[in-house]
Amino acid sequence: MVPHFVRWMPEETERLWCQNETDLPKVFKALKEGALLEQPALVAKAKQCIALHFARSKAVFAVHVQSARNAASDRARKLYAQPQVLDQLFHQKTGLYPPTRREDTESWWSTLS
Repeated sequence: MVPHFVRWMPEETERLWCQNETDLPKVFKALKEGALLEQPALVAKAKQCIALHFARSKAVFAVHVQSARNAASDRARKLYAQPQVLDQLFHQKTGLYPPTRREDTESWWSTLS
């Protein structure tokens, strides 16, 4: 189990996963009998289960976390390249107008949280 893997509606998500896994005994029985491919509904269940277990894996979670970090970093980089947007955000956050922009004040912007 990966803690906090599903941050939005985890109970509902687990309920849906359980519904999918309920039919697995039927899938395994048909597979063992060599008749799985003759039952499209069970083939669909097998595919869903494989996809869900892949999506729930720690590797996929790690990729998701790293992608989110990369996206946040890219967004920050793009934001810092737009001084007018930074000025607006500063005003929205503080109610103050930022000081006149000079070359030596650029490092000041990077200290804002």
